[in-house]
Amino acid sequence: MSVITAISPLPSRQKTAAVRVDGRIVAKLSSAGIEALGLHEGQAWDEALGQRVAERAAYEAALHQATRWLDRRMLSRSQVRGKLADAGHAKPAMDRVLERLAELGLVDDAKLGRTLIEQLQRQRAAGPELVRERLAARGLDDATIDRLLEAAAGDVPTQVEQARELARQQLVKNPRGDVPTRYRRIAGLLARRGFDADVIEQAITGMPEFEMDRMD
Repeated sequence: MSVITAISPLPSRQKTAAVRVDGRIVAKLSSAGIEALGLHEGQAWDEALGQRVAERAAYEAALHQATRWLDRRMLSRSQVRGKLADAGHAKPAMDRVLERLAELGLVDDAKLGRTLIEQLQRQRAAGPELVRERLAARGLDDATIDRLLEAAAGDVPTQVEQARELARQQLVKNPRGDVPTRYRRIAGLLARRGFDADVIEQAITGMPEFEMDRMD
């Protein structure tokens, strides 16, 4: 009969130990995992216990890797799942990891989305289409994006005001050209920043700089 012959701390990883069965390492587990499974030296080792240990080891390995990524950068749920899949982790382990990361607040798509919107607005005015594109690129689903855009609309200046301010900044930097040329140049910029045609029209036609040029 096989037994657990040793549970030895690993010098390379704090609070982690190697579980040995008949002298052979079968898993590397955290002290919390060992306690949760009730493992101890001299314990009988069978197929059922081996399966539970393997599942716990797979979960802990995936969790360790995911938290290292999240230490460097905020990631969406979809991004974490994709990276874990690329690293070869199995679906059951990924599901458990994502559930645990959500419990810990380390993966929160709404929080990530709000942060990205704030960054976009702080760097430069951005219309809803550009915001939607950037959020989708980070793996946020349509429903979450819709909620974030709806909430953000009440927290920032109106789209027309944002677009007009960006247009003014561009006119200061580059005032050259006649009215049609400047209109096309600024309209193109605003479109690339995610503003729709109605917002662009309202923003530009309401600017005194253009009215003055027309009067001349």
